[in-house]
Amino acid sequence: MKDRDTMFLQEVADLLRVHRHTLRRWIVERGIPHTKHGERGHYRFSRAAVTAWLKGKQPGAAGGKGK
Repeated sequence: MKDRDTMFLQEVADLLRVHRHTLRRWIVERGIPHTKHGERGHYRFSRAAVTAWLKGKQPGAAGGKGK
C-alpha cells in the first residue's frame, strides 16, 4: 500500500480482509466513510477516516459494536 491519504476500494478491502463486494455492502450497512468520484462513482476513502472508523468498531470502544 502506498503512503498517501487516499485509498481505493481494493486497498480498503485488503486492509479489512474482505472481498470488494463485501466492502461495497458494508459501506451501506456499516457506514464506512467514503466519497464517490467521477462519472462512474468510484469509491475513495480517507486513510484517517477509515482508521478512525475501525477504532470505533473495536470491542470496548465508545459506541463500537465490536464487529
